[in-house]
Amino acid sequence: MNLSEPILVTELGVTSVVVGETQSTICLEGTADKYGQVFVTYVLDSAGDRTGGTYSGSARAFPNGEDMVAAVFRGIWRREGAKVKIFSLDNVNNGDQNLAVIELDVLGKQALVTAYSLN
Repeated sequence: MNLSEPILVTELGVTSVVVGETQSTICLEGTADKYGQVFVTYVLDSAGDRTGGTYSGSARAFPNGEDMVAAVFRGIWRREGAKVKIFSLDNVNNGDQNLAVIELDVLGKQALVTAYSLN
């Protein structure tokens, strides 16, 4: 495990935000290096004051434009203003296991994703 060098640093665009009373769903899309075109969904559960909590999510990626890989995520998040930081443990069906930090700018509709291999 090497947490000093990320295996992936990329920006993804926010395609939708669905707001609920205690839960918000955020969808991202873009190109992510070795994973190719990716589609990501995060479901954020609020711990009460809407400044943090836990989350779950999933993704589909097309690394070569045809074959698909899938991932599930779990982790925690916190919010300061319109910025959300998500700390994620990712399990990909190709055997990859990653620790990812997602810095989400809700108003700017962009997310900076930095991932580190746990393999």
